[in-house]
Amino acid sequence: MKTNSNLTRRKLLAGLGAVGVSTAGGLAIATEPARALDHTATDGDGLVLDWAATRNGNDDPGSVTDTGSAFRYSVSNLLPGDAGTLTVEMSLTDGTPDSIPRLAFDLTGTEENDLTDPEREAGDDTPNEGELQNYLDVTLFYDTGTLGVDVWGATNGEQDLGEGLIDPDAEGTLAEVAEALPDRGEEGVLLDANPTTSETEPLTDENSVTISFGWVFAGPPEINVTQTDSVSFDLRFYAAEVE
Repeated sequence: MKTNSNLTRRKLLAGLGAVGVSTAGGLAIATEPARALDHTATDGDGLVLDWAATRNGNDDPGSVTDTGSAFRYSVSNLLPGDAGTLTVEMSLTDGTPDSIPRLAFDLTGTEENDLTDPEREAGDDTPNEGELQNYLDVTLFYDTGTLGVDVWGATNGEQDLGEGLIDPDAEGTLAEVAEALPDRGEEGVLLDANPTTSETEPLTDENSVTISFGWVFAGPPEINVTQTDSVSFDLRFYAAEVE
């Protein structure tokens, strides 16, 4: 969350980046350290999106293409156990009117690429449609830190204690989540700038909200059906002035 202090949230998180265990009242809280969001996109109307992506624990900006307020994410050539994240912090530039933040999700590509002999033997008979989207498990959640405390793992790409889904349907296979969530920004899931409280709050020029998208390819028993397959999907962020 933004602050008027000279010690900004980003500086604070960077200074605590090596901390993996915090304590509060004698309670030890273990979590992955906060991650710096080193890339920035803007929509030209006051919405700022700081972001970072990983694959198997390593930085992976190459899988993401940002176009101001949308991110195109593409994955292919996956092996069982592969996993990745995209973390995006939404904020407004100074003086931008309070806004309602939204997120839309659109599955844009499910390519077969090539129907190999192992795929055919595994029962794959769709030369123009891949199957990977049915075997990627995905989650979209508020990455606000354990129990809503920034220094306890905010922006780390891990779903920690107290970090809820952005929507009840924001968890499942990639195909299921894409089917359930809106695919247009202005009709997207209504986000809460302060999800740790009971009241839904708008985005202002003094706060921010962070969303993480996580995926994992566990590898189905019929693993060969996904050989050579790839998927592409868009995460579209939108902010409309409060009326």
